[in-house]
Amino acid sequence: MASVHSLKKILENSTEENDITSVQFGLFTKQSIQTIALFQDENGNYTLTIPENGCIGIANADENGNITFSGPYPEGEYYIKEIATADGYVLD
Repeated sequence: MASVHSLKKILENSTEENDITSVQFGLFTKQSIQTIALFQDENGNYTLTIPENGCIGIANADENGNITFSGPYPEGEYYIKEIATADGYVLD
């Protein structure tokens, strides 16, 4: 299985004077992903299933509005979702 080593997102409206570093994002799986596990499960298998919409990483924006998730992550489809925002803003 191939793996993704990092993902990066840049906030488009990152010129506000608010503390953008308090904005937090989660990296979620778009579908279930089966990958290799370090330990055997109860059936003796070395596989791990990450569920659909499973959060596998959390990252904060830096002062330039960049968000980077460092892997490795198993091959699959992912999406990034804001999970915490700066003071004075509301998640929608």
